Amino acid sequence: MGIKSLLVSLKAATERVHLRDYAGLRVGVDASCWLHKGTYACSEQLCKGVPTQAYVRYCMHNVRILLQYGIVPVLIFDGDLLPMKKNEEISRQASRACSLEKARDAERAGDTALARSHYNKAVDVTPIMCRHLMDALDAERVSYVVAPYEADSQLAFMAHKKELDVVLTEDSDLLAYGVDRVL
Repeated sequence: MGIKSLLVSLKAATERVHLRDYAGLRVGVDASCWLHKGTYACSEQLCKGVPTQAYVRYCMHNVRILLQYGIVPVLIFDGDLLPMKKNEEISRQASRACSLEKARDAERAGDTALARSHYNKAVDVTPIMCRHLMDALDAERVSYVVAPYEADSQLAFMAHKKELDVVLTEDSDLLAYGVDRVL
């Protein structure tokens, strides 16, 4: 999720870069960020139980871009839920269920744009979806790690241990964890 307004506060300390500047480096990627974005292309199918691999194609497209620039990607997957976040996850499940109902209502009313918006909010990344991406990564011989709990803390741990040179994420938590090279 990140820390609200942290990136805005740190804007002066940021710089624009190009991926070619990271050739040869091991870049840790928060897989859940890409998986969640990938679901936007197929949220309706996922919510309706229609088989799709569009989210895998999205993630693998991003992996191939990194590889094209000579970057060594290492995807980090979330592991088990943190016990202290149980209530937050219950709240998220309820919110997704509400969004699913709103999507169905909008669809029945013929408002496909609104339905799509609600399907995007209703979809959840499941362990089987992660497995499908892992299978695609195995086929391309791309490394990945399943964190004990959240990917961002695993990314920080690996960066501090110098197992990763850079972390690629949309989550500002990595800055608070002291990771000095975050894309």
